[in-house]
Amino acid sequence: MTQINLGGWANNLGKKEKMETDLARKVREVSDQYVPFLHGNLANVNNTQIIHDDTGAHLIYNEPYAHRQFVGVSEKGNIFNYTKTFHPYAGSDWIGKAKQENMEAFSQFVRGEILG
Repeated sequence: MTQINLGGWANNLGKKEKMETDLARKVREVSDQYVPFLHGNLANVNNTQIIHDDTGAHLIYNEPYAHRQFVGVSEKGNIFNYTKTFHPYAGSDWIGKAKQENMEAFSQFVRGEILG
């Protein structure tokens, strides 16, 4: 008989909410360079909220103009031309772009969280 002690690794598997919240923090951190920024608080991490409910963790950008910036179209239907002075990769759907370009980093982060 061989006994293998999974110890902390198995315990980490049971911490789904913490893992999802930690991943949301990582996504927020990596996504910052993709968030439109010229002035204001849209890209301010202190102004971004992470909440957790029964469907998982969610990032909430609290500025009233956040949704328009995320979809990239003004109320009149004009497509935004993002300034890249401070955030060189700024644009709409910044989470999708960060995911597309950094999926391996996110995967490594989660593996590290699970394996401790």
